[in-house]
Amino acid sequence: MEDGYPSTATNVLTFRSVFATDEANFQWEEWGIKNVNTTGTTLFNRKQEALGVKTNTQTWQMTATLTFTT
Repeated sequence: MEDGYPSTATNVLTFRSVFATDEANFQWEEWGIKNVNTTGTTLFNRKQEALGVKTNTQTWQMTATLTFTT
């Protein structure tokens, strides 16, 4: 998670991560947001989608925005 994230606004959560050239070099077919703490891991959100192939010559930024309505 990037510094300053997750950020919050009215009914909106924004998460951002940056994956350097030596990280996550493979076909991206899904992504998720999870919370890891001393009691375990909770998957908060998950999406299956083809995002392409990240190689060791690329840096990718992943931003997810979740909007909650009442």
